[in-house]
Amino acid sequence: MHQKGVPGRQRLDHRHINTESDSEVLLNVLAHEIGETTRGLPSSPNDLFEAVRRVHRRVKGSYAVIALIAGHGVLAFRDPFGIRPLCMGLAEDTVMLASESVTLEGTGIALDGVLYFPPEPVGRITTYHNVAPLDATGGHTGFAYDYHYHRAREVPGVPNLRTRVYGFMFDGYPIYGATEPDGSAVRDLDRCQGHVTARLGYHYHASNACLNGAVATGMSRVG
Repeated sequence: MHQKGVPGRQRLDHRHINTESDSEVLLNVLAHEIGETTRGLPSSPNDLFEAVRRVHRRVKGSYAVIALIAGHGVLAFRDPFGIRPLCMGLAEDTVMLASESVTLEGTGIALDGVLYFPPEPVGRITTYHNVAPLDATGGHTGFAYDYHYHRAREVPGVPNLRTRVYGFMFDGYPIYGATEPDGSAVRDLDRCQGHVTARLGYHYHASNACLNGAVATGMSRVG
């Protein structure tokens, strides 16, 4: 983001800048423009959108913003030229925002913090010459240079002997292995490899066939 003219902005907006951070400048510009559009009255969505338009006119360069506005919710925008990425994902009645689409394409997360992606045929993966094949743990590095899993397995080095949980899907339900934690056989799985038991409630079991959970059903670029 271009900071030229910051001293003048301080005088004009009567705000003090404590650091040389672009984020602090952008935050103060946004706060000032929200104040200008509302004039001390309760803000409306249209007021916030007008404030963003004013930010676009004043701030030059590349930026992406996700802000929580009290009483309204989340406000997200990026520079008018879309230099900085900002993506929106939808899953049923949930809206997700991220700077990279890869964070919205996963279906869950393993105990070591690595994302689970939907199953992908190995033959298809290897046709992309710039994408690494799956390793021994069912993961690889994708297009965005991100490491992720396509199979749910026990995470090496992560102690989960008591719960036998591999990770969690983004709908909040845990993932177990090919058997129940007590070693008993798995029965009556649904199309997403999940089912309900009296002891555990609803949960998933690892399989190469399906690990869906709550995945983003649609993504769009935030303007």
